[in-house]
Amino acid sequence: MSYYLYDSKGYIGDVASNKGMDDLAKYLTKHPDADDLEKLVKEGTVLKTDHLMEEINLLGAPKDPDLKETLDNLKMLIEKATDVIIITNEPGE
Repeated sequence: MSYYLYDSKGYIGDVASNKGMDDLAKYLTKHPDADDLEKLVKEGTVLKTDHLMEEINLLGAPKDPDLKETLDNLKMLIEKATDVIIITNEPGE
């Protein structure tokens, strides 16, 4: 199973596998400056704001290469989003 990212206009891209999302959630929970990103991963939705974009830039690169790839992918997808950001494991139509 995979997770997908959407905004109000529709599908943006594939985010990660189940394991990738679990690893990302654990990483973000431990990071003190990732409140909005943690909310996105835990609750599945957040508004795209300047604060969210600042959080993304403050995270740095994880040591684990798979986690780094997942985080880099999430950053790229969030940059493409226009407003509300939704992560779900339900594929769109």
